[in-house]
Amino acid sequence: MLVALVSGCLLFARLPADAHAPAPSYDLLITNARVVDGSGNPWFRADVAIKDGRIARIGRISPETATRTIDAHGQILAPGFIDVHTHVESIYSLPAAENFVRMGVTTLVTGNCGTSTTDVGEFLGRIKDKPLAVNLATLIAHGSVRRKVMGLGDRAPTPEEQKQMEAVVEQAMKDGAVGLSTGLIYVLGTYAKTDEIVGLARVAARYGGLYATGAACRKSPDPVGISFVIVNGAPVFENNQMTAARSGVALRGSGYLASNPQITQIH
Repeated sequence: MLVALVSGCLLFARLPADAHAPAPSYDLLITNARVVDGSGNPWFRADVAIKDGRIARIGRISPETATRTIDAHGQILAPGFIDVHTHVESIYSLPAAENFVRMGVTTLVTGNCGTSTTDVGEFLGRIKDKPLAVNLATLIAHGSVRRKVMGLGDRAPTPEEQKQMEAVVEQAMKDGAVGLSTGLIYVLGTYAKTDEIVGLARVAARYGGLYATGAACRKSPDPVGISFVIVNGAPVFENNQMTAARSGVALRGSGYLASNPQITQIH
């Protein structure tokens, strides 16, 4: 009888202790968080469940439903922040992007202020060989395109050069650029007339791209589309609303504004 009992115990021991327990529904559960969901609503207390790298459920969730649980202890839990104005063309040398991740930034938009890669396909394609800790998007920049086609000359482009610049922008948009940027207070942006920019912006608009511009606007009544402001009295080299109206491109504005009473906060 003892032998049979021991054998029975051994047979039973071979079965997993949780053989009849359901598998966890979630990979990760973050509990006791103050959730700021990005919709503009006030924060609220909730648990957040993650499955296969995606948010699967928000509410009151039992810890037994997850493989791993993190207690937030009342700290803020929010979607990753998007930094729309960066200069990270060298990001592949620091793929962990810790300076951004530690601030909660998980998506970067580079190529601002008229300077970017001109081979967007190659630039974004490098992610396959060197994955990044953050999501990455890039604008195609007027200054870099102009330099590629025209060099550093302070002159208007010829019709053929304008077509070449537009072709570079078009290829960039096809390769994944999210829009066109200009830096109107920098060389080479200071050399460009509105018609030149409009031609490139029209190309970006055809592919659903936006237009992000940096301009000194102390004397300008038109802040729309300005991605930053410098209060130094420099003239504005472009009417951004005119560019948008003539090209059909969407404008992006972000940043902080000068003391001009006609200028208000833009987002």
